[in-house]
Amino acid sequence: MTDVINILNNLQKPDAQKKPESLVEKIMRSMTPKKKEQAMVHPCIINGQHTLVYENDLHNKNPEAFQKISEFATTQGYQLKEDQRSDFLEGVKRVKNRRRANVVSVMMLTAGLMSQSAYAKPHSSLNFDIPTGSDSSTTQIQSGFDFDFDSYNTQEELVSGLLGWINDHSSFKYDIEKIPTVKKVSAKKIAMVAFGGKLPKAVNPDSLKIFGLYNFNEGAVYLLDSIDLVTDEGKGILLHELVHYLQYQTGMDYDVKCKNELESLAYVLEAKFLEANDHRHKITSSHIQKVSQCRV
Repeated sequence: MTDVINILNNLQKPDAQKKPESLVEKIMRSMTPKKKEQAMVHPCIINGQHTLVYENDLHNKNPEAFQKISEFATTQGYQLKEDQRSDFLEGVKRVKNRRRANVVSVMMLTAGLMSQSAYAKPHSSLNFDIPTGSDSSTTQIQSGFDFDFDSYNTQEELVSGLLGWINDHSSFKYDIEKIPTVKKVSAKKIAMVAFGGKLPKAVNPDSLKIFGLYNFNEGAVYLLDSIDLVTDEGKGILLHELVHYLQYQTGMDYDVKCKNELESLAYVLEAKFLEANDHRHKITSSHIQKVSQCRV
C-alpha cells in the first residue's frame, strides 16, 4: 500500500505528469485485490470540461466516498460523471491509452489533486493568508470611477457600481447600464447548477460551502442566500462572479486554454477591491496561481 501512496503523491510532480500512461500501469500493478474492490475515480476531459468519472452506482455502494468526491469536485471545479459500465475497474484500465489521463483512488482526493472551474465556476471559502504580490493578470489601478459602496439604494445600483469599478481597474469597457440578473438562491439550488443540473442524493449541499457562481446557461449570477451584500466580503464575492460574467460576455472564455485561467483576473480584482476598501482578505498569489492552472 505504501507503493500506491508514493505513486499517487508522485502525480503532483512534473516528471510524473509527462508519463501518465506508465503511472497508470504501475498503479494497477501495485494495487491489492482489496484496494481494487474499493471505489475509484479518474480525472479526464469530456467535451472540453475537466471531469471526474466515478464508479457506477457509487452513491449507493459507498456514500461516504461519493460525498468526498462530490465535495472535492465542487471546490476544485470538476464536473462529475457516473461511469455507466458496471465493471468500473476494467474501464479504468483502458484509460491508460488516453492522452494525459491519470487514474487515482479515492484517497487521492484528500492528497491534493488540484483544479478549479469548469463552466459553472464555484466560488469557495478562502483559507489563505496575506495579499498577493505580482501576478501575470495583475491590472494597473486607474482613477476616474466614483461610486459610494456604502451608500446605494438598490441591488441593481450596486451591480452597476461594481461593473464600473471593474471597468476602471481592468481592460473591460462594459456598458454598466446593462446588468446581469443576480439571484439569491439556496445551497441546494446553487449546488445543482454546479453539478450540471442534477444533484446526487448522497451530496449534502450545505457542506459544499459554495458562496457564488456564474450560471452561463442562464446568464445570471447566483449568490448563496446567506451572503450579505452590505459587507465588503459579500461585495467581493459578487464582484468576483461579475468578472466571470464579463469574461463570458466579451468572449474571453474562448481565448484561454482552459476555464481555470479565467480565475486569475477574477481573484486579482476581488483582492484589489477588498484592499481598496481597507478590508483584510486571505487571497494570496500562490492561491491565484494554483486555481488558475490547467489540469486534467
